[in-house]
Amino acid sequence: MKHILVLNASILALFFIGPSLTFAQSEEGINFKNIRRIKAAEDSSSNLPVVIINTEGLHIPNDNRIAAHMGIVNNNDGRNSFYGSFNEFDGLVSIEQRGSSSAWVSDKVSYSFETQDDTGGNLNISLLGLPKENDWVLIGEYSDKTLIRNALAYELSRRAGRYASRTRFCELILNNDYRGIYMLGEKIKCDNNRVNISTLNPDDILDDDLTGGYILRIDRPDEHWVSPYKSPVGNKDIKISYYYPDWEDMPDEQRQYIKNYVTRFETALNGASFQDPTKGYLPYVDLCSFVDYFLFSELSKNVDAYRLSTYFYKDKDSKGGRLTMGPLWDINLGFGNANYYSGDLTSGWVINSILSQDEFQIPFWWSRLLQDPTFILTLKSRWQQLRHNILSETTITGIIDSLALLLDEAQERNFIRWPILNQWVWPNAYVGGNYENEIQYLLTWISDRLLWMDSQINGISDLKQTEMIANFYEVYAFPNPFEDMVTIRIGMPEEGDVRIRITDYTGKEIIVINRYLTQGLHDVMIDVNSLQRQSLIKGLYLYQVAVNGKLIRTEKIIKK
Repeated sequence: MKHILVLNASILALFFIGPSLTFAQSEEGINFKNIRRIKAAEDSSSNLPVVIINTEGLHIPNDNRIAAHMGIVNNNDGRNSFYGSFNEFDGLVSIEQRGSSSAWVSDKVSYSFETQDDTGGNLNISLLGLPKENDWVLIGEYSDKTLIRNALAYELSRRAGRYASRTRFCELILNNDYRGIYMLGEKIKCDNNRVNISTLNPDDILDDDLTGGYILRIDRPDEHWVSPYKSPVGNKDIKISYYYPDWEDMPDEQRQYIKNYVTRFETALNGASFQDPTKGYLPYVDLCSFVDYFLFSELSKNVDAYRLSTYFYKDKDSKGGRLTMGPLWDINLGFGNANYYSGDLTSGWVINSILSQDEFQIPFWWSRLLQDPTFILTLKSRWQQLRHNILSETTITGIIDSLALLLDEAQERNFIRWPILNQWVWPNAYVGGNYENEIQYLLTWISDRLLWMDSQINGISDLKQTEMIANFYEVYAFPNPFEDMVTIRIGMPEEGDVRIRITDYTGKEIIVINRYLTQGLHDVMIDVNSLQRQSLIKGLYLYQVAVNGKLIRTEKIIKK
């Protein structure tokens, strides 16, 4: 049997029982009506832990928690009866629905819950070998038919030295209804074993105490402020939400401090001296965390990256005190599982894929960082390092094979309960028909994605060339968005052959213009319709400018 790289032998199976019910389960009490092939001898137990939740018939809402009982069967011999006694956990929880898009895709909803003591207070406890805490999530993967994309991304991130939620798989029964495979995970939280930053109390409003720790996120807005810098695409507001501490627990001093700190970082990054190691953005950030977030977001080609479920944090100044990207969160639409924004293509960058019409845009941070030689050099070095071990194809294939082997038995029950392997579920880019094909698609997609990223990152110019490009060439397009005419302005430090290439977001070449330009400032006006056999459709395009055969700039333009 292959070694299980992510999940240890005590994998999770969860049962919830109402407080007034007896804890022992009977075969007649569990609704297996959709599990047509279940057999008493073979299918009455699982190699995963088994969980039953009972709310005494109450609907679990998505805006406030209700009380329930949870029991977990997790035996040392690795076989867990659907009707067994609760030997892992047997107690109270408060539970609510979680998720936004997943809630309307499927009835297989996800949940957040807190473990509680007999009085309803928080109960810090270890579940399935995970460090003690009271805040947990139960993720019901649905559109991800491999069931493992989140677990894979989190495991890779942890191996790279970045905290991400630890996970355990289970089979869930809710109010006597079998619900299939779920993933128990750690909720993002300030904790010594999670996001390990200083606890911030309401009375910490002076000196070093005020400087951390904070967790922020870019997502569908909760309590937030609006960045003074619009998105590069669509000129949209970027809303930055307070995540920890809770908004209502923060005095004004804390709210203003972290808002001002992030704004100073943005101002420095936006400024003319942004590349300067002391006057620019670098003093405000943990550079390597930004590099790792970029690499893992782009490797998975997560169409939500940078703009949804995007977390970052800051500890006290005395403990480093720089903005740190992460943890990664919610990667179920990554690794080729989205049929929009080119999520299915193994080529192309996520930061160039989001259309201007989308309400949720990517901050200017990332396009600006890619203009900095220090960021580029760090990115290239880190990629080469990761590719030799953590992101080698052998390592990734081993993790996927281990997870697929772990779920092989239970996935049959899951897909009888949710018969979708032959169906398109939003936003699938691939429908495999069976579990084996879904796993093979994931393996092939990642292999091709790694090769494409190798070709792009290894082709980045060396530091000296990048510095010359950044310092001497002025290139931008206007108006942007444009209708029929767009102008590319190019500042030439010396004469040379210039090639302007316009492509659509898939890389298909639309227009190529070659000019010999003298030293000085030049406006190259392009009537896109006169150079096309038919009118250019509305949407996002890329333009590249090369001088004497060397690429000096790639930017987005939008036809409206």
